[in-house]
Amino acid sequence: MTKTKIILDADVIIHFSKGGCLSLLPTIIHGYDHIVLDIVYNEIKDHHGLPLLRYQK
Repeated sequence: MTKTKIILDADVIIHFSKGGCLSLLPTIIHGYDHIVLDIVYNEIKDHHGLPLLRYQK
């Protein structure tokens, strides 16, 4: 059985951040393969000042 794959876009990440729930995202996406595209990462980092950590699986 294959895992569902999730691509997190800027709107989702910003929405969780503004709602004070950014720390919930790892719990929600825990069982899924997921990525944040470089362009999304850079947009959030540069324009919204969110402290995102890059990591490798």
